[in-house]
Amino acid sequence: MDTRTSFRIYFLATAMLLSFPIVQNSEGLELGEHTVKLSTQALVMGRDFGNDNQGSSGSVSATVDFGWRPAERLELDGQFVQVNQIYQEGRADAAYWLSNDDETVLNGLSLKYDFSSEMDRSSVLKLGRILDHYDFFPSYKNARHKVQAFEGGVWKTDLAEGLSLDVGHIERYSSWSSREGGPSPVNGDFITLSKRLGRSGGDSGVQFLSSDYQAGKYSLTAYDYYAKDLYNNFGFKVSRVLSPDNAKGQWSARFRYDRQDGDSGGFLAGHEAEVIEATVGFKKDSYFWNAGWTHVGSSASYLAPFRTSHEIDMSFMWYTNQYEVGTDSFHWKGVYKKKGWVFYGLLIHADHVNRDESEANLVIRRVLENNVWFALFGGYGQRNFDDAVIEDGWGRDLRFYAGCSF
Repeated sequence: MDTRTSFRIYFLATAMLLSFPIVQNSEGLELGEHTVKLSTQALVMGRDFGNDNQGSSGSVSATVDFGWRPAERLELDGQFVQVNQIYQEGRADAAYWLSNDDETVLNGLSLKYDFSSEMDRSSVLKLGRILDHYDFFPSYKNARHKVQAFEGGVWKTDLAEGLSLDVGHIERYSSWSSREGGPSPVNGDFITLSKRLGRSGGDSGVQFLSSDYQAGKYSLTAYDYYAKDLYNNFGFKVSRVLSPDNAKGQWSARFRYDRQDGDSGGFLAGHEAEVIEATVGFKKDSYFWNAGWTHVGSSASYLAPFRTSHEIDMSFMWYTNQYEVGTDSFHWKGVYKKKGWVFYGLLIHADHVNRDESEANLVIRRVLENNVWFALFGGYGQRNFDDAVIEDGWGRDLRFYAGCSF
């Protein structure tokens, strides 16, 4: 057993053992101007598509989030993630099966300087490996042990009351954790967008801006990111509250539009893709649901190198298929929370050019005392091809999580 493996096992064993008897509050352990939070997670998951086309794996991870304020307006934030695989059986494609192999990654390490006291409005500069949430690049953690993160910088400022603007640069990014050195380009390494797409270009990184505006019952988000020699992605999302929040509940509606245009100087010249999304939602007390329609234009498939915040992004079975050219998807999503329990359901039907794909997903999550939690994910789907020669199929996805934080 080499030194690196020994360290991984010792680190994970210590983290898992210490988490349960020495649990603190979920805000982490305060050490003066330092904050340290440790979380541990075990994950067992498997997929089965019939005809012996199946696989499963188990893994454990420990995540350390830390913060340090060396000066009044200066902060250092970081996140270290250690993942160890317990076992893997069946199909070996880790990205396809969402397996998690051994991995050590410094997922976040950023400096934040607050200029607010020198200006009339809030203004913050972040540099390094950043954990931030944007509509085109959400802080997403579903099937893996880590969230999306990017390496670069961002300037965040409030332009006026209810209006904010973020301007940033992504040099490299990490989407999720998978096998080290495996066949899939999707792994925990921080890579360029061009490497993720398997093409040349994009050596100047990704430049982006995102703006949020809120006024009364309306909220608007607009964003744009550009990668030289690859493509430009523009999008906006507008939401409106349709009824007051009272004992009868609250209705809302949302419309979203995204468009991609290939750079004329790169291999995606002529690429034109668009996504239209319309949803209606209802919220009452601890219950929420929304339903809607998503359309991908007939010119080209929509590129999704990042996890996105589209409603169709939450698919378990055939993720990214909903972004195929000419696809219409219909969904219903519901969430109910009560006394430490969370129940989540999702139904998706996708009408593709040459087939239909439908799936049902269910998540049950329970948070116990001392920040111990567990969750069960389940998904079942069917696909039916228009061509009778092609065999129809089905799929099943099961995942069990258990974790703790202090």
